Amino acid sequence: MLISPATAQQILADLTGSSAVPAACEGLSRYWFQENNHVMIGEVAVRGYKHKGAWRVDDRDIRRAAHALAQLDLCPERTVPVALPRQRRREVSLLHDWRARLLDWIEQAQDLHRHNHSCGCSDFVCRKPLNERTAVEDLTDPLLLEALLARPRPPALAGTRPFPLLSWSGTNWLLPDAYAALLTRAETTASDLTVNAAACTRCGVHGDWPRSSTSSGFVTLCPACAQAVYQVYSGHLAGVLYASLSPRTRADAYLCCLCTQPRRAYYWDHCHEPGHGKVRGPVCAGCNTLEGGGWHYLQHPEAVPHLLRCTDCRRKNTLPARHRATLVRDLHTPDPHRNCTSKPHKEFARTEPDGSVTIHLTCYPCPDGPIRWEQLVPATEVDRIVKDFLQNTPDDPE
Repeated sequence: MLISPATAQQILADLTGSSAVPAACEGLSRYWFQENNHVMIGEVAVRGYKHKGAWRVDDRDIRRAAHALAQLDLCPERTVPVALPRQRRREVSLLHDWRARLLDWIEQAQDLHRHNHSCGCSDFVCRKPLNERTAVEDLTDPLLLEALLARPRPPALAGTRPFPLLSWSGTNWLLPDAYAALLTRAETTASDLTVNAAACTRCGVHGDWPRSSTSSGFVTLCPACAQAVYQVYSGHLAGVLYASLSPRTRADAYLCCLCTQPRRAYYWDHCHEPGHGKVRGPVCAGCNTLEGGGWHYLQHPEAVPHLLRCTDCRRKNTLPARHRATLVRDLHTPDPHRNCTSKPHKEFARTEPDGSVTIHLTCYPCPDGPIRWEQLVPATEVDRIVKDFLQNTPDDPE
């Protein structure tokens, strides 16, 4: 029987409550299926099935994975060190090396611990000079380390929580050998699945192709097959309101307007400016997410022409509010501060209701220590910056 990820999480929690290996029950989400259509729970690969936009998993797979975790025999006396050879530390991929990922998490947690106790600052930048900071010993309690990283959820390896199984020998972090072997088997299975998923589903050629989201799951298509199967968007919906589109007007019949290589689209991207709502064109799931919140969206070579496919934005020679804020953050020169000659770091910016933009700034090398402040860029200056930037943009992005 196919069940929702939420139901699967509850079943997994119920069946592994007394297991020696703590399950990371909140790890089942649609994003885990993007790499190879599976999520690892222990050494069991749980297949994801998508129907009408909703993901499901097989109840039998969840119960089999839970049973395998519950049956794993851990002997506290039989342990293995987690450490990697030093020469490998910068060469390994965190995605496909569980030891590297675990050590990276431990280092992050230790950094947070030292920072929190050496100066008491609320962020990663200590305001105290080096000679005034308190010396802090490393934490050796793995549960306290996990707690430092548990926002929004504890780190997980193969659908399990590794930190409760860690121990400190005085020189090395150790794990039970049976659990380490399980993680290695899970890693091998996941790697094999990823290799298989990298093959084009139409011609079988392997390559580093992006996987596209569809109504029935993620698929892999090489650029040649994508171009042969899907249409190039001609701009025929320019000026059409997104809200007026018929469900039969399928975005996934076209290629993504933004990808540099041919890739199947999934969404109709449209302008969210109040009073606009015009269709901009078909985009893949990745480009849709990038436009909705990506810090570097405007650096994409097709980003601005695509935004101007909204006929209202093009007529007014402007950009949506969040992109105006990003543009002003990147192009505006901040006012001098405290007679400091250092260039402040521009953290982020937001557009105010009156059209002005507030930029959040930080100067780390200030003589008095790192300082933070906000600078308001008036609406008239925002309008000038945007219009100057758009001068070289073609009138017709198509």
